Amino acid sequence: MESETVNSTEHYHKQALKRERLIFALGALASVAMCAMLLASPPGWWAVVISGLIGLAILTWRAPAWALAAVLGSAILVEQFDFGSYVPITREIPLFENIANFTELEGVVACPIEVVLVVITAAVFLRLLLRQKEAEQNIVAMPVLVFGACMVLWLGYGLLEGGALNIAFWEMRALAYFCLIVFLTPQMVFTKRDVSVLLGTATLAVIVKAIQGAYNFFVVLGGDTTGERSVTGHEDAVFIAWILVLFIALKLYEVGRFQRIMVGIASPVLLLTFAVTNRRAAYVALALGLVILAVNAMREKEKRAVIVKAAIPMLLIFLVLIPVGWNATGPLGAPAGVVKSIIAPDDEEDQDSSYYRKAEMVNLVHSIENNPITGLGFGRPFQAAGSLVNINFSLADVIPHNNIVWIWAKMGTFGFGVFWAMVGSIVAAGVFGFHSLKNPYYRVVSLIAACAMAMQCAVSYVDLQLSFSRNMIFLGVLVGLMARMHTLDGEGAADDRAV
Repeated sequence: MESETVNSTEHYHKQALKRERLIFALGALASVAMCAMLLASPPGWWAVVISGLIGLAILTWRAPAWALAAVLGSAILVEQFDFGSYVPITREIPLFENIANFTELEGVVACPIEVVLVVITAAVFLRLLLRQKEAEQNIVAMPVLVFGACMVLWLGYGLLEGGALNIAFWEMRALAYFCLIVFLTPQMVFTKRDVSVLLGTATLAVIVKAIQGAYNFFVVLGGDTTGERSVTGHEDAVFIAWILVLFIALKLYEVGRFQRIMVGIASPVLLLTFAVTNRRAAYVALALGLVILAVNAMREKEKRAVIVKAAIPMLLIFLVLIPVGWNATGPLGAPAGVVKSIIAPDDEEDQDSSYYRKAEMVNLVHSIENNPITGLGFGRPFQAAGSLVNINFSLADVIPHNNIVWIWAKMGTFGFGVFWAMVGSIVAAGVFGFHSLKNPYYRVVSLIAACAMAMQCAVSYVDLQLSFSRNMIFLGVLVGLMARMHTLDGEGAADDRAV
């Protein structure tokens, strides 16, 4: 009986290997055919694109974590929006720009990142199907699935009430990326090395963005940010804040040596760019992430003393910087400037920004009061109680800066409750993993994902970053990694502190 079982297993593996070889052969032939077409009719860039997508599908099959790392790194490196005086080369890449209408439905368009996600999704599910493997467990699958289903329902409701499909797509696409990637990531990560590849990619990409920000500050602007709201994209300040929290967590538990070395070397440029970017919400997010990390780590006696010793001088430095930098300009005055812009804004642009957000909130509350249960649905503009000043944003009457209350206005009280149930489940799962997992590296990754979720909500209360594609791809990978930590730890992966 035992020999029959062994023979059956060997037969299964041989058949699976034959199927994989056939797929690779077909993929290689298709790639050669596309390249031949390119040579026959230059420039033929569409042939290059198709060849690249076939290559991506093969990479997803053979090394899923590297394919996911390519998506994550691209999302961090490539800007979605312009941000002022400096246009880096990464802004020239149309990763998030609409490029094609594939149907006869008006507004149903696609951008390159969506084509990439479709290819990866197809490759992942084909891999599961042909290898006859069950999908990896995902502890946050249900709340994310329920929220995604509610988004589809409120899309239908919005369209029935006269909403525009193209506007609804712009509203929903980033959150749709998040839901999809949360499901994909656990199916693409199988070893501790895969986790390190993804975190290393994110770390390196954020460092590159910080270098671009420093170049803009010193070379393009000559060290003078007068009249400039940011030296990088708004999202980059949030990425830097998260990387700083990650670095402290890795240092505290002496894991993730590769990421620690990279951040340690790049810390001056990271801190400089974070300061001169001058995003109030990013400072709040950084503080929140550090508090969540400290509160959870302090439950361990040996970490408590380390945290207290580090927190006291940091607090003293902060208390000195605020009064010293209250009237200063440049990086020295950045922390004080953030505090001042929140509690007593005297800069005209800060005052206008605060006023605009308050005016938006009036309209949001008005819309919620008129549609408390059903909400507006996606694709419909707000019901205005007062007029807003004109800003350079075509969807200003559809997507407000306060993306948290925006969910309430769009999806009603029930949908808003589902959103917070999802957020709470993710944060709780991350904290639970931190306190229950055995591997210290997995513990840090789990808690850092919970910090990222909380930090994203804090930023999204005053900025449009639930509707920014870069943020949601980044966050989706982190949450998906967190969901995978529980099963990886259970599989008994070695505690490789060098990773």
